[in-house]
Amino acid sequence: MSSYNNLRSHDLSKFLSQKASTYDDWTGILIAFTILSLWFVSLFTSLYVLVLDISWFWLIVFVLGRTYLHTGLFIIAHDAM
Repeated sequence: MSSYNNLRSHDLSKFLSQKASTYDDWTGILIAFTILSLWFVSLFTSLYVLVLDISWFWLIVFVLGRTYLHTGLFIIAHDAM
């Protein structure tokens, strides 16, 4: 209700300067850096591992992990735009 009162009193600068969340500013950058780093590690790992030398279980785990990281990269890129 206080947000509505801020709009009603035409004090938009105060309303717009409030943070949307109370998290630390570096949390998002840390998460983005972690996802990007894991993606690069998994990329270079996939270039050096022969598919015929690993079991089906680890191949499926690797594919699902890469899929998760690709989704994370998409979300980071989309939010950055």
